[in-house]
Amino acid sequence: VEGEAVEGEAVDDAEAKAEADAAAAEETAKAEEMQKFHKGDLGLAGSPELENPNNSIFIGMGYYNIGGLLDGKHYAEITPSLNFHFPLTEAKKLTLRAEIPLRILALNRTSDGEAPGAIRAEDYDETGDYLKVIKQVRLGRKEDRLFVNVGRLNGVTVGHGTVMRRYNGNLDPDRTRVGFQLDAYNDYGGFETFMADLSLQSRVMGALGFIKPMAFFSDNAIARSLSLGLHYTADLNAPKALTTTDNSLAIQTDDYGYPLFSETQVGIIGADFEVKPIRIGNAFDLKVYGDLSLMANAGNGMTGGLLVRSNLGSLPYLHAFRVRMEGRTYSNNYIPQYFDGLYEIQKFSFSRGSQSGGQQTKYQAIVEAENNDRHFSLYSEAFYSLVDRLVVGGGIESLLDEGLYNLMLHMEVPASSIVQLYFTYYKNFFADLGKAFARAEGESFSFESDTVLYANMRVMVLPILFVNAGLKQTYQWDENYGASGGYNPTMDFVINAQLGLEF
Repeated sequence: VEGEAVEGEAVDDAEAKAEADAAAAEETAKAEEMQKFHKGDLGLAGSPELENPNNSIFIGMGYYNIGGLLDGKHYAEITPSLNFHFPLTEAKKLTLRAEIPLRILALNRTSDGEAPGAIRAEDYDETGDYLKVIKQVRLGRKEDRLFVNVGRLNGVTVGHGTVMRRYNGNLDPDRTRVGFQLDAYNDYGGFETFMADLSLQSRVMGALGFIKPMAFFSDNAIARSLSLGLHYTADLNAPKALTTTDNSLAIQTDDYGYPLFSETQVGIIGADFEVKPIRIGNAFDLKVYGDLSLMANAGNGMTGGLLVRSNLGSLPYLHAFRVRMEGRTYSNNYIPQYFDGLYEIQKFSFSRGSQSGGQQTKYQAIVEAENNDRHFSLYSEAFYSLVDRLVVGGGIESLLDEGLYNLMLHMEVPASSIVQLYFTYYKNFFADLGKAFARAEGESFSFESDTVLYANMRVMVLPILFVNAGLKQTYQWDENYGASGGYNPTMDFVINAQLGLEF
């Protein structure tokens, strides 16, 4: 009996030790995950709205203004929405977001004669508009080993961003583009893919593939970090020239009010490399990279850059830093970041250093320009994030020989349970830093063309009641804008109350 008792105690001790070891291993794994290097861009610069981080079912009711506060159209808006997040692993989740906005005209300050009470026809008059119910289906996040994203894509960057950086397909409130991203990689290589519009109204798409050749032969961390890639980005139905009426400069429009144009293709192919010569745990990571890009039937551009990444601390107080510096040289019939946040507007009307609103398309202004000069620019940006809690940052590019600037500012407070804030502002091709926030001529609220602004606030009044307010600069085609028609910048406003459940 005494022997049985000793044996039983030994078994109990072994089980207790196994449980303790398992608990210790779990704690170690959690600690490693909390200190895991935070990859990707910090925040969602260039995106139009806050993302709800919680599971929720809401119905929103409120006011939506399109076309300007003083002379636009004012709508009553009803929007059922849902957000679900399904944890698949410790570090990866599947996000599903859907909504069906319905807008009813309450007050018309324009001269088109539309009577109050009408449902806004522009919201559902094209194929792509019906896809807007899919706000987002996302697996993982950018720079995860597997990333899938279907929805209203905003702020999309491919590769180092030298050809496409913060592309936004949804600046026009009359047209919705639901796109697709698929990225995957492992220790030996990978790819990124992008398609702007599943309805193919806009045919902007791109892909990047890369290989890490030394990973097959070496255990050295620096050698294994060497990556060689090829990229291709194109617009398969880019406007070549706008169609004008006979004996007139007026631009013709289709049945939906969009400008008619002759089509062409814009394609940019290139090669790139990157290597990480320094990595000190999670505290410091230095990436050196370079890109060469060639535009079909036009010029070329070269970019050399440094990206410094740093993480300090661990979740829930993980501090992340990003500093990027680039030097660029490019021919007169090429431009870096050809597909940027304003491309879907500027592809119809573009001019370096002056406001949009004319007949010259971006293809005519860049691709068909004379190759008689070479330009140089310096780009830098810096971001700080208290991960999942705060993001602040900005960037500026100086086009040295042209005397022009591009500016971007960004701020997020994404995770507060009481107040969430979001702000993005960027402006392209302006000559005077003192006029970085210049208002459009004759306008009280909207900024100049070639400007993007998104500002959003979400406030919890009760656990089942939230108030949202947003301000954004959008662009609608106006036959009377400029000398012959163009995309008119207007400041739109939305405020609504959401009633429902977060869980």
